[in-house]
Amino acid sequence: FGIARAVEDPDLDRTQLTRAEEVLGTPASMSPEQAVGAGATELDARTDVYGLGVLLYELLSGKLPFDPKAPVDDLRRRIREDDPPKPSQLVSSREQAHRLKGDLDWITMRCLEKDPERRYRSVNALLRDLERYANDEPVEAGPPELGYRVKKFVRRNRILVGLSSTLLAAIVTAAIVASWQAIRATHAEQYASRLRAKSEQARSESEAVSSFLAETFSKIGPGRNGRTITLTDALDAATERLASNFDSHPRIRAKMQSALGSVYESLMMHRAAITNLKPAYEYFVSSVGGDHKDTLDAMFPLAQSYLHSGQIETGIEVYQVLLGAHTRVHGSEHAKTIDVEKALAEAFHRIGRDDEALQLRERTLRHYRSTSPPDHPNVLEAGLNVATSLHELGQFPEALESRGKIVDTITLAERIPYSLTVAAKSDLAMSYFKAGRIEQSIPLIEEALKGNSINHRRLHPGTLAAMEKLMEIYVAAGRSDEAQAMRRELLNRLHALREQYRQNGFRDVYMATQARFRSVVGRGVRADGMLGYWHGRW
Repeated sequence: FGIARAVEDPDLDRTQLTRAEEVLGTPASMSPEQAVGAGATELDARTDVYGLGVLLYELLSGKLPFDPKAPVDDLRRRIREDDPPKPSQLVSSREQAHRLKGDLDWITMRCLEKDPERRYRSVNALLRDLERYANDEPVEAGPPELGYRVKKFVRRNRILVGLSSTLLAAIVTAAIVASWQAIRATHAEQYASRLRAKSEQARSESEAVSSFLAETFSKIGPGRNGRTITLTDALDAATERLASNFDSHPRIRAKMQSALGSVYESLMMHRAAITNLKPAYEYFVSSVGGDHKDTLDAMFPLAQSYLHSGQIETGIEVYQVLLGAHTRVHGSEHAKTIDVEKALAEAFHRIGRDDEALQLRERTLRHYRSTSPPDHPNVLEAGLNVATSLHELGQFPEALESRGKIVDTITLAERIPYSLTVAAKSDLAMSYFKAGRIEQSIPLIEEALKGNSINHRRLHPGTLAAMEKLMEIYVAAGRSDEAQAMRRELLNRLHALREQYRQNGFRDVYMATQARFRSVVGRGVRADGMLGYWHGRW
């Protein structure tokens, strides 16, 4: 949901690391004020309400409010300017849409208001509205029309209204039976019974979800433990309660575990993601089969979590099963199939199986070249991945030539993402370094790092990786003073990034950053070999 911050800390001034114009966090879960780079003083509990609204939206509809695969700038513009469809408009069945339409739509869309003043003012306010919904009371987010109020009265007074309705229904039924008693009586009763069963199931599932959310948030409400809750508190509480809830609704539990696991993975909390995604995947496989959409939706983040938590062989096994399923369901050229191939190639690369990685990466490159222009980011990124595999397989001249062409294309193109630019130039610099052309590699990587101290680029993984490579090249070139200065700056930025993750409760990525920090501290700037590439996500 972006980056949280302390708001009731005695050392508030010291812990406000969020800066104006710096956009940090998961773009698809950012609030509009985060998407425009609002300063720390402009973010408050209503920003967290927006993040919880994104989670509620995904739990109800199975989708995020905005497409996370859209270009970052376009995604941020849509978050600021466009209204997402209501959850009830995205579900596949009429029963689901009927269940979500009204209260749950209103509550969710109020959380996602562009103007913070129109959202719930706190998580407690959201909790109270969820409790009102669970108790069949008018919700604050709903309209005040008479019909809505009457509907709520009926639901709260089922016995009284039921008796009246029964009496009226009996009179009407008697008249109908007198005229139509011989007309399809048996079929009508069976049809009505099926409708009642479906309606009862939908009502039961809806009440179970709303009750679960209300009870979960009530246990971690602001002030109950003397501190402001974080988003990881909410996710952890939901995970703990899911294990012992929904015994009578295993499908709902699996859907919620899949959604929570995907959120954990987007926050790079890989072990917590596996805790949710693994049982969800196992349930879906056993209940609806390996090719069902619910199964596939759980498998990809599960494989990612295994990969990024160090369980690479297990991740490869899941990727391979997933690749086969996507190929059967969507075909070999579908975007989802290509995404799995890219991820599987990265996993092969992580454990040195670069011959297999190269085959997949060359196929991905052919696909993108057939569907996109040469300067499209997908084509350029796929080309860089092929060059990396060539480099790892010892085909250094071929890798250097490929990287050179990509940098030439980037130089002439417009609106190339910063991460792609800095990766391409630093990779080419390393190819020059490997070829003994150190004096060509240094200005190239220095150029790639221009302007890296501004906005979100300062702590960007690509920036830090390029800084580490430049430090290594300075050492090899005998420029020890510059290497020492680069090492000090790199340690300062790693420390800042580590503290951000610690304060916001992002446990796995904090430990990874801590390990990188210690590695750089221990290395110094001695010319004792390459430190290696900066592999993978943090």
